Amino acid sequence: MISKNTKRAIGYILLFIGIIALGDQLNIWHLPLVFLGWWAFLIIVPFLADILKKGIKPANTVGLICGLLFLSYEWKLLPLQNAATLLLPLAVIVLAVVILTNR
Repeated sequence: MISKNTKRAIGYILLFIGIIALGDQLNIWHLPLVFLGWWAFLIIVPFLADILKKGIKPANTVGLICGLLFLSYEWKLLPLQNAATLLLPLAVIVLAVVILTNR
């Protein structure tokens, strides 16, 4: 269970990021982002935190892999077509490993 203060902190951080991104899109200000794919970390970090807290589960592993695939697309490591076609096989592999290691 996430504490009330943690939820509030996450809410404020997301609100700040949203306002910054909205202002940039509306050309109110221009803030170059430090690196491409920063938004993929909004997917990666919660799933990684869940893995560290609860252990490896199918849902958090697939979520982490999806975030990493989006990040690799932004960094031009994989074309989008390849990243999208990798999702299903990777999900099947994760599911198989979970079934085989679950006692």
